Order: sequence, then structure tokens, then C-alpha cells
Amino acid sequence: MNIGNIELSAPLALAPMAGITDLPFRLICRRLGCGMTVSEMVSAKGLLYKNSLGVVDGMNATCYQNAGEAEAKGFELELNHNFDDKWSAFLNYTYQNPVIKKALKATEKDKYVTAIPKEVFRAGVTYSDDKWSGMLTGEYISKRFSKTDNSDTVNGVYGSYDPYFIMNMDISYSFNKNYTLTASVNNILDRDFFNYYYQPGRTYSVELNYRF
Repeated sequence: MNIGNIELSAPLALAPMAGITDLPFRLICRRLGCGMTVSEMVSAKGLLYKNSLGVVDGMNATCYQNAGEAEAKGFELELNHNFDDKWSAFLNYTYQNPVIKKALKATEKDKYVTAIPKEVFRAGVTYSDDKWSGMLTGEYISKRFSKTDNSDTVNGVYGSYDPYFIMNMDISYSFNKNYTLTASVNNILDRDFFNYYYQPGRTYSVELNYRF
């Protein structure tokens, strides 16, 4: 498959998805046979506020509407290095400053846009040969807010978006072109944090894949 004068190694392309197609995800897709991967796109998020509608059919009812304007400035730095034909490493840092510039309430002006972290840092080491492959990654996500006035400053409670740092590891072994066994450990450091809901601690999984 060709795109202009660029020949792809496989007729598969990864779509750009905000918040999903970060570097670790792209590396995994390349390892699984994707011919072209694309970095995640910049997100544009409408601001939300809640209007009470009173009681409808015996229940309290609310609705959400887009409101206000926001301005986001930032930058992203990414470094990839191949130590040899088996080992590689990456670093990725994103800084963004999404601020509400026009708001329906004075308490919301110059506050951070909801659900968007100010800083994101990701780093990892990967290994791959004919049989074995693996990846060790670390990820830091800074504090986020769920309310447009940024009043939800308390961490460690239900509904909070805590800052956190976690590490994950995947190790795979290919028996042949059809069978691959993968063992994973997520949240290796067993960190406690809330991402609105309480997040699980250290988890283990084993998976056997068959290609045909």
C-alpha cells in the first residue's frame, strides 16, 4: 500500500484519537502489524454548566449546555532512541494551559477547563526480538477538575481527578506465527488514586492470542 511516494509495510493505518494514540499505544500497534500510526489530535472541549429544571415525573432533573469560551496554549516534546535493533526508549512531555476566558459566572473566569490535565509525562523502554517482546512504561497525569469553578480541590475522594504516577509492564512470547502469550502487570507500584472512581491497585493478567 502506498500513500504518495511512501510505501507502508502493511495496509493498516491507525486513526488519530485524542487521549488514546499516545506513544506507547502507537508502539504497540506497530508491533502488532500496523503500517502507519498517527499521533493523537488536540482536543477541543465545550464548557459545561448545570441548569436545574426542578422536578420532572417526581425526580430532580438537570440538563447541560455549552457555555463560555476558553483559550488553550501549550507544547509537546517527544524523544525516541533506538539503542540497537532490539532495545529502544521514549520520553514524552505535554504542557497545556486551557483557561476559561468568557464564562456565565464570575467564579468560572480564568479557571482551568474541566477534565484536562495541565501536565502529562510518559516514558518507557521497549524490547523486541524474534520471540520475545516487552514494554515498561511510566505515566504521570497532573490534577484535573470536574467543576468549572475548580472548587473540587480535595483529592482521594469519590469524584476527584487525582494527580497520579503509575508504571505498567507487558511481556510477550511468540511460540510461532499463530500463538502469542502475554503477561501484564498494571500499576506496578500499587498506587491509590481516584480518576472520578477509585482506580484498582496492582493488577495481573495473562492472555493467549491466536492469529489466523
